[in-house]
Amino acid sequence: MLQACRRLVRLVDEFYIVSLLKSGKVSPSPARHALSDIFEDAVRSLEERGESRVRVMLEEGDKEIYVDRRLLLLCLRHLLENALRYSEPGTPVVLSGGSGKGGTWITVKDHGEGIPPEVVEGMFEPFTRLEETDKHKEGIGLGLYIVRLTAEMLGMSIRVDSRPGEGSTFGLHLPTAGPLGVAQAPRPGLQPAGGVPEAPSEGMEMFI
Repeated sequence: MLQACRRLVRLVDEFYIVSLLKSGKVSPSPARHALSDIFEDAVRSLEERGESRVRVMLEEGDKEIYVDRRLLLLCLRHLLENALRYSEPGTPVVLSGGSGKGGTWITVKDHGEGIPPEVVEGMFEPFTRLEETDKHKEGIGLGLYIVRLTAEMLGMSIRVDSRPGEGSTFGLHLPTAGPLGVAQAPRPGLQPAGGVPEAPSEGMEMFI
């Protein structure tokens, strides 16, 4: 019963977030923020709910980024929740950040079972979930869709590197602010390098 109630509350919350993001009523309000502060807030939101498996790794020296803090936190929270849900209890989830080619890379790495090749292409669509590897059985398939919506609003590209039996790494690339101080979205087909290690032939990569 408790699990069913949690699932219902989550469903209502995520439907509301999706409808808000798609309504056109939310527009990015970027400002300069320390990446470490954003990471701290993202991790704290999980720790307040009793989840303490996230480990943070940052380059030496704090980095400032020009971004809408609320939207990036929303994106990171859902990426982290997704990684925690699909990894074994007790294994760490690593949140990393630093400079990359033409901007900033943020990665979330889990130690789960990896993503089956047949679902990789559609996993950022609504109601896509890997039920057989959902350790908490509470996912409803909107988390990565929200990640996609927020990333699009922030001009970020998404990269996925997954190896069977070795977990998955999700990478976000935030372009350097343009001449007017606004992050410039990558051109169609551009695949930023760095941040997520190159996958071998048995791995999978995708950019959005």
